[in-house]
Amino acid sequence: MADEQLATTDPTTGDDPPLIAVIGMAARFPGAADVAEFWANLAAGRDSMRPVGDEEFLAAGGDPADLADPDLVRTVSVLEGIDRFDAAFFGYSPTEAAVVDPQQRLLLETAYHAVEDAGYAGGFGDRQVGVYAGAGDSRYYPAHLHPQYAGRPGSVALVHAATSNSLGTLATRVSYELGLTGPSLSLQTACSTALVAVHQACQDLIDYRCDTALAGAVSVNPSALLGYRWVPGGPFSPDGYCRAFAADAAGTSSGDGVGVVVLKRLEDAIADGDRIRAVVRGSAVNNDGRRKVGFTAPSPAGQTEAVLAAQLAAGITADTIGLVEAHGTATAMGDPIEVAALTEAFRHSTDERGYCALGSVKTNIGHLGAAAGIAGFVKAVLALEHRQVPPSLHFERPNPLIDFTATPFRVPTALEDWPAGRHPRRAAVSAFGVGGTNAHVVLEEAPAVPADSRAPEQERWRVLPLSARTPDALRGQADALARRLADDPGLRLADVAHTLTGHRPAMRLRSAVAVRSAREAVGALRAPLPEPVEVADGAPRPVAFLFPGGGTQYVGMGTELYRAGGVYRDAVDECARILRPGLGGDLRTALFEQVDPAAAEAFLALVVTQYALAAELAERGVRPDAMIGHSLGEYTAACLAGVFTLEEMLPLVHERIRLISACGGATVGVALGEPQLRPFLTDGVSLAAVNGPAACTVAGPVAAVAELERRLAEAGVTFRRLRMPAAAHSAVLDPVLGELAGHLRSAPLRPPRIRYVTNVTGDWATDAQAGSVEHWVAHTRQTVRFADGVRTLWERGNPVLVEIGPGDTLLKLAGAALGEQAAVVGVTTMRHAKAESPDGQVLAAALGRLWSAGVAALPEPDPAEQVRPVPLPGYAFDRRRYWIDAPGARPAGAADGPAGTPAGRSPRPYLTTEQVPPRTPLEQAATEVWEAVLGVEGIGVDDNFFDLGGDSMRGVLLTGRLREAGVLDVPAAALLSAPTVARLIAAAGRGGGPEAFAPLLPLRAEGEQTPLFCVHPGAGVSWRYSGLLPHLGADQPVFGIQALGLDGRRSPATDAAAMTDAYVALLREQQPHGPYRLLGWSYGGFVAHAIACALQRQGEQVELLAMLDAPQPYGLHWTQEQIESQVAALLLRVAGLEPGDGPLPTVAGVLARLSGTDGGTSPVTGAEAERIAEVMRNNLRIAPGFAPGVFDGDALFFTASADRPAADGAVDPSLRPGKAEAWRPYVTGTLHDHPVDCGHYGMTEPGPMAEIGAVLAAALKS
Repeated sequence: MADEQLATTDPTTGDDPPLIAVIGMAARFPGAADVAEFWANLAAGRDSMRPVGDEEFLAAGGDPADLADPDLVRTVSVLEGIDRFDAAFFGYSPTEAAVVDPQQRLLLETAYHAVEDAGYAGGFGDRQVGVYAGAGDSRYYPAHLHPQYAGRPGSVALVHAATSNSLGTLATRVSYELGLTGPSLSLQTACSTALVAVHQACQDLIDYRCDTALAGAVSVNPSALLGYRWVPGGPFSPDGYCRAFAADAAGTSSGDGVGVVVLKRLEDAIADGDRIRAVVRGSAVNNDGRRKVGFTAPSPAGQTEAVLAAQLAAGITADTIGLVEAHGTATAMGDPIEVAALTEAFRHSTDERGYCALGSVKTNIGHLGAAAGIAGFVKAVLALEHRQVPPSLHFERPNPLIDFTATPFRVPTALEDWPAGRHPRRAAVSAFGVGGTNAHVVLEEAPAVPADSRAPEQERWRVLPLSARTPDALRGQADALARRLADDPGLRLADVAHTLTGHRPAMRLRSAVAVRSAREAVGALRAPLPEPVEVADGAPRPVAFLFPGGGTQYVGMGTELYRAGGVYRDAVDECARILRPGLGGDLRTALFEQVDPAAAEAFLALVVTQYALAAELAERGVRPDAMIGHSLGEYTAACLAGVFTLEEMLPLVHERIRLISACGGATVGVALGEPQLRPFLTDGVSLAAVNGPAACTVAGPVAAVAELERRLAEAGVTFRRLRMPAAAHSAVLDPVLGELAGHLRSAPLRPPRIRYVTNVTGDWATDAQAGSVEHWVAHTRQTVRFADGVRTLWERGNPVLVEIGPGDTLLKLAGAALGEQAAVVGVTTMRHAKAESPDGQVLAAALGRLWSAGVAALPEPDPAEQVRPVPLPGYAFDRRRYWIDAPGARPAGAADGPAGTPAGRSPRPYLTTEQVPPRTPLEQAATEVWEAVLGVEGIGVDDNFFDLGGDSMRGVLLTGRLREAGVLDVPAAALLSAPTVARLIAAAGRGGGPEAFAPLLPLRAEGEQTPLFCVHPGAGVSWRYSGLLPHLGADQPVFGIQALGLDGRRSPATDAAAMTDAYVALLREQQPHGPYRLLGWSYGGFVAHAIACALQRQGEQVELLAMLDAPQPYGLHWTQEQIESQVAALLLRVAGLEPGDGPLPTVAGVLARLSGTDGGTSPVTGAEAERIAEVMRNNLRIAPGFAPGVFDGDALFFTASADRPAADGAVDPSLRPGKAEAWRPYVTGTLHDHPVDCGHYGMTEPGPMAEIGAVLAAALKS
């Protein structure tokens, strides 16, 4: 590929390997919280070194005697806040977060930011995404954690801490937390680690081992503030500053940093419309071997070969490279060797001199060790993007051992423009590791993007959605976006809205602002946000439309919406057409120009506005699940429900208004509830409406109403005469009710297609009522039971309340009627008569509010605007301090949590269980251990361990701590049947543990909902279902059905029929009659199906059957050898043991490893494991006897989609494909198959449990 014409970013170059696009980047370096700030520092020529003051040094654990040591260098290049992490975002408890190596925490957050920058924070779909990551050795573990466990080698806590700080879990932690299923490799080659990770990622993309790759590295020294001792002739700088290639270079200095890039094959990135930041043309990795004077010395030959190999892979010649980001450590010998090696490599294809800029980012931020290469890589990409070469710092005179005049290189000392040439701009990056692993990467600027030829953006109302997982993060999101828009006011708002909507996930805490311009957006984002809404997992909340009655209308309502055209205008025009014959004129005159407030046209205008608003919302995807109207508004609700057509409803409403107006009278609103108001009512007036606990209206003849007002005034009761000169819902109307009935008989009345609440009863309108003329007459005459109606509406799923019409009168009445305890989410769709907000803003804000409530998607962008994703700030992590101080260090003070919460602990979460504090010294001691292990403050003795965030590993830690502290001695399994402090103490008094093997295991006995029964898998125990508890709500009881024989009190089931009959009897003991809810994973799935069929044969209702990747075992025949192999594998999982290297151990081998234990590092003892093994054998023996019946109803199925199909004849049926399809003939209804991205045996891990739990929660709720 020496031909320069081929050396372009054409992704299709015959048989050549694909080029690799850089589509996302994120980093945190000293002095730079993100990539943009990093470039600002580079361009400005800033170094990020800083001195460490005496107080800071001593607080970090420094020896006061060292303060005067002239050889102690206290100049550092560090990341601020390495002790902080957003544990809640990634689902870590405070205790667990404090144990994880800060390097892993930083890499995790940065990887997420990189994915955001690439535009894939919402997920990668079904694509394989690899992770290639490296780090320095954990310095946190030996200095901060290991001393905590001195004298306790082999403890569970120590093993857990070591795992959380192991390089081996670095990449896999990212893959797990972000749900990435491609290759996941942790790498370490000393100082070249990061570039080797990039190279390996590129190779796997080229070889199609993955579709996208994350590559990066991190290096953090928690002890950096203690400085280092300078040694003459050593590799470190005497003053902490790095002077690469300079005459006064005297060594390097260390720094902290983390960076991650997202890579993709260029052709795929172009096809997917990704933003391409740069292109990796080629890379190479090699090792020096023994071609050097010592193990830690550099090798000119090794470096030259790596550079040449990368240029060859890139298909370019050296004269096309304009910038080399060197390793550049500023050591007296290292720099000359590197320049000589580079010159030797370049001389193979060019004789030019002084044309290529040579820099080292170490002069800005120090040597980042394992992360050094990613810092250089990011710098090079930014230089290509900005078309500028940043200066290399602290360079005045060249190293005398480097003759730059004879080389292709020069060292830039100021920011330089990088002009276009005859080839794309190219840069190269080097990283050389101690031990000789060299890496070199050739980068090229991104393919040219056509100039933005779009027309100038037109101002229109747009919704900018914001979401986060905590209130502080939500505020941070708004502030960061405001800064971005203020810094770049040229950003098109349509692009910003599109990026937020289409490229960022909608998290549970949401808000939104409606704006027309970047300037407005900055103001709205910096102001207090509209009240955030917390969206629960599972099915979206229902939507209820509220239609106000007369009195809220005003001339000009909806004018802006009408002028904008579209569905709203069409609806108004259609209504005006229908009404013209009866009115003898155009309703739009009354609607938009002038009208007597008491005229029929004014009230008709309100109904028309409501209908048009509902049509506009429907066009935008917002449709009601239920409705309620206040008086006149019920006609609009009934029309939308299909009781009337529009052509029938409008003339009826016209006649109704005319008849009411003809009767005259007056109406007064009174600030009393119905019981308090009754004594004031006389025969002359009627109770017209009950709107809330202190809001009613009274109607009647004018004189009678005036008399009532006089008596109310005497009693000091607040009242207000309504402006309508009529007395609806009173005896004043009696003379015209017959005529009204006649008009109603002229229209066919139909059953409602959408449920609505009627004012007459305050309950759901029945088909008979909706079709009854007498009911509609009563609706006009009788009291409006709005307060009762709102409560009825609320009881059906706590809907989001949307007022369809001007203002928020009904929302306020609804809030008062429901009380402060109801978490009402109200949405206003049109401004109040006195408000000045434009109609478009109010409607856009309503759409944003509905999105915030999780009930509606935001409108798709207008295709004519040709929106594009744009770079926006990354997620504003809500970082808190999670840190274990090293011995001798001064603790950093109180935590960031609420007052009174100890450092590193979270306050007790909301639970339906009453908080009962410890009542005895034993309860107090046990609770303190619980709080320490879970990292939660304020635990009550009746709080469920699993609702507090506990899991099986944490359970083992807890019981171990209780034992060590001399508080309780119970096995970890005891927590399953006794998951509260009080019950665990009671279990300990009984010897602890046996209840964990009882046939019915109460995972959560409390709650008002119908219980969910979870049938054991093949191992016979139902413990793993505890992972569902946090996702189903604290009011959902959950019981595990466990195999007979585990507790040693009953014999195992003799066959499939006996097992089914025994479990049915067990269910009926707990819940005598249906409806029943059943779930089972694997073996438990087909047993649950058998139980459901048996219950239906007995006449019982089964309202939920959920099978988790359940195989079909009928007719299978296993040898004893095959059964033993299965039992051994299952027993390892139950006992929490690693299989180790080599062949799978036998059952006897597993039992031998557990022999004599009493709960130590396993949830079961050796004796308990023996019983479990025996039950497993029996379960597998009788499994082929489960001949499936036919379940009458729908069923849920969850397929483990990440399993590789088992080979034909494989023993384990759980790994065979097509399990869901095999069950369809045995379910009469719909089998809803939900794929879960995990393997069969990983289905009860936290991630899959959360996904399954969300679906189950929605199903249980419905």
